[in-house]
Amino acid sequence: MRANTEIISKPIFNSGGEYTVYAHLVQIFPNHLVFPNMALQAIFQYSRMKELISRADFQYYLMAMVDFCITSTVNYIPIMAVEVDSHYHEEPEQKERDKKKDRIFQTGGVPLLRIRAHGQPTEASLRNQLSRAIEVLITDTPQDDRSNFFNNAATIKALAAELNRAPVEEHDPSVPADSFSGNGQSSFESISPVSAPENGDVQHKG
Repeated sequence: MRANTEIISKPIFNSGGEYTVYAHLVQIFPNHLVFPNMALQAIFQYSRMKELISRADFQYYLMAMVDFCITSTVNYIPIMAVEVDSHYHEEPEQKERDKKKDRIFQTGGVPLLRIRAHGQPTEASLRNQLSRAIEVLITDTPQDDRSNFFNNAATIKALAAELNRAPVEEHDPSVPADSFSGNGQSSFESISPVSAPENGDVQHKG
């Protein structure tokens, strides 16, 4: 089918900072797939989520995306998700959306890590923060639940190995200047795991 001559497509990344985090995640997890802006419907089973979560949370589930999803290359099961929270996430309405997303990931059993980043974070800072956050997740997960929470024992070993490998030389994941906005050098303010192991707009990313 021939496409319309009017181009209305856009980059799959919403900002230069988002692309920078993606580029670093690809470097940090070379043995896994990293998907940007992934719909929650692609991560969790529709029928099960409809049974397990509230009507309001389910409606949000139908529309929402997560910034990054790290996926196994063996069985293509999501291992964990990463959300980059800007200052916009301090607004009351967005906080409510974040709570819905947190509950969905808790119910679905996939860890969700929230990052507060400024400017262009480095791979070293992201690797360090991810390592600490995963360590907290493991520590806070009861021993009997760890296998299910991280899909299988091999998964968490693989993630730990990739995170703890020797630091790589910093690279510049450059982006064409006319594609995104944002510049400057900075690092992550904080990162926190928000999924417990106990278990908007359309396509809203927040």
